[in-house]
Amino acid sequence: MAIHPRYDAAHVFRLALADALTQAGPDARTLCTGWTTADLAAHLYVRENDPLSLPGIAGLPGPAGPAAQRLTTRSMERALTRHGYQGVVDLFRAGPRPWSVWRAPQLDRIGNALEYFVHLHDVTDAVPHGGNDPVGSGCGLSQRLRDELWHRMPPLATMLLRGSPAGVQLERLDAPHPSRIIARRGLPIVTARGSAPQLALWMFGRHARVELVGDVEPLAAVSTLVASGV
Repeated sequence: MAIHPRYDAAHVFRLALADALTQAGPDARTLCTGWTTADLAAHLYVRENDPLSLPGIAGLPGPAGPAAQRLTTRSMERALTRHGYQGVVDLFRAGPRPWSVWRAPQLDRIGNALEYFVHLHDVTDAVPHGGNDPVGSGCGLSQRLRDELWHRMPPLATMLLRGSPAGVQLERLDAPHPSRIIARRGLPIVTARGSAPQLALWMFGRHARVELVGDVEPLAAVSTLVASGV
């Protein structure tokens, strides 16, 4: 996948994800459990355009959690009713509204590059590809896009793996020089090795071509945590 010099990864993956949603149509399955492409498109739209939906998206803990989730679901349903599936996809493609916090370029780069890459995978990898790697697997990404995914991973890796009972480090294998991210400090240590795109998919709980190295018990515990959606 080529990248225009003035476009960062979040923008590139936004456009690719919008293209994939358009091509798939509203009723296609995704790798987001229980969601069709219509559900995913609505999620992407309300995430950046409806501040009241954010507690439900983030999984508000405690007794207020279910109410927050219902509010988010209603917001998603309203968006699809008002704009239609393709309308929601087109609005997502155009970017957040002027008043949205996601209009801030730095927040967009930090918060959306990995989000959109993983959801691109959720759409394009949900259907068989005859042995070929779809774009969402990350295999066709330029080195620049791979590098940006890697640079955006440390804070999210720390957040997503904060509940690990063992130390976790990510070791990147698709760069000229090996590099690591310490996602969680502690002993014993489990190391996840792979390309930047595959490590991103792994830490978000998706199936990925990643080698896990560590003692049997902590490795199993980390694998269970990641598979549960962290």
